Amino acid sequence: MRKTLIPRGNGWAIPTSKNIIKLLSIDPNSALLRFKIIDKVLYIKEIMPHDSDCDKSLIRKFSKVNTSWCLYLPNSIISLLEIIPDKDEIKIEVNDNVLIVRKALSD
Repeated sequence: MRKTLIPRGNGWAIPTSKNIIKLLSIDPNSALLRFKIIDKVLYIKEIMPHDSDCDKSLIRKFSKVNTSWCLYLPNSIISLLEIIPDKDEIKIEVNDNVLIVRKALSD
């Protein structure tokens, strides 16, 4: 699925539909999400507070925007993914309760 990032504060946000949240099997009100970047791809997975990786990782929560949910991405993450938010789209997919975000290739 292709998406466009939306400006949010000093960074950008990924609008996340209820269907994607359902596929992730998480509660957006309370879920802690670990952000991990490997080879310009962002992997987002729910993490438990007692998990040993919790203190070593970038942890985020969903943000409410009107009636939808979004994930805030600071500019540093956008840079690591080599995304130009005003120009590029992102591709998101869900695999084994992990949200995978990468720069969408132009067709």
